[in-house]
Amino acid sequence: MAAGNLFCAAVAAASLIAIAGCNEAEDQRPSFAIAKWFDNHAAAISITYDDWPDANHPVDDFVLDMGLVLDFQMVTQGYIRDQLPDWVEHDLTELIPHVVPGASQSRFEDDRIKSNLALTAHGFGFYGHGHWHVDHDVLTYAQAYDSFRLCFEVMQTLGLKPVAYAYPRGAGHEEETRRALADAGFLAGRMGEPAGQSPYIIPDSATKPEDWFALPALTMEKYDFQQCGGCINNTEELRPILDAAIEKKAWIIPVYHNIGKDTGWGPYRWEDFQGDVRAIAARDFWVAPMNDIVLYIQEREKAVVDMETMEQGGATEQIRLTLSDGLDNDRFDQPLTLIFTPPSEWAGLPVHVTQDGRHTAWIFPDAGAATFSILPDEKPYILEPKTVH
Repeated sequence: MAAGNLFCAAVAAASLIAIAGCNEAEDQRPSFAIAKWFDNHAAAISITYDDWPDANHPVDDFVLDMGLVLDFQMVTQGYIRDQLPDWVEHDLTELIPHVVPGASQSRFEDDRIKSNLALTAHGFGFYGHGHWHVDHDVLTYAQAYDSFRLCFEVMQTLGLKPVAYAYPRGAGHEEETRRALADAGFLAGRMGEPAGQSPYIIPDSATKPEDWFALPALTMEKYDFQQCGGCINNTEELRPILDAAIEKKAWIIPVYHNIGKDTGWGPYRWEDFQGDVRAIAARDFWVAPMNDIVLYIQEREKAVVDMETMEQGGATEQIRLTLSDGLDNDRFDQPLTLIFTPPSEWAGLPVHVTQDGRHTAWIFPDAGAATFSILPDEKPYILEPKTVH
């Protein structure tokens, strides 16, 4: 073959490859995947604080200034000031000397409740921490259940959502205790330090914890308090754990007590807490209360994406999307994040998402994919491209 013919053949082959590539791109079909974490963050973290929020405004303000949120304990006995319900076990009440039935005609401390609800408006969370702050492992099943259930019901009365729980003193080692917590209505329970367990919850490809009612936590405590080698004593010790969580795409739960204080249980230096928060903010974490993360994981595990395309002339004009998890929509109301790859003919176009004719979101695909978040509520969403003028 002559040199000129060889050149022409090469050009023709290259053209065919280019055409094939274009056709392949043109044939790209829409697809959806559920991100492991909300907003497609690399990992998740709940900054839990076993303390009362209204006594810690410097802590609250600093976290808010950094654009993050805290998760606070809710020991509900501290909010009830009149006669305890008749069904509460009398012997359990006797275990707690500071409970004084009928001490006041006021049922709740209104100022504290208003303060707490204001924090929830900022995205702060509250987790159950028992009606009584005691070691529930030493109680009978009935006693533990009563404390858990009363905590659950008082949180509801306060306008809070009981989902996640943290055992006082990390005392959820007994199977009976964990069963009582589940029976009382909570969906998850946080332990204390890992004690030989990995602190990384659902790492890598895992979709659910080994035990929803024995979630490991990282105990944050300055070393000179009780020389706790298994605790995280400062920011320097926390950083490699944060990096490992990002690498493993895992959820971690640090737990703090008495930040910036020298008295009380498990004090932690104010400077190290500031360093911790800065280190967290500098990494790709979804920072959220335990409630939100528990709901996200449980919804995602059961969620199913159903897609139907409406086409004309071989081009996709509309996508009908339904996200279902089969769970109670009143309780499981955490949006899930979808990774959306649009059809080729929608390339570069903004996509409008509606439900029942109402605006839900705008999607702006970048480099062929985009993320958006919707509720898994079994109701169809409509996606349509909008021409840019």
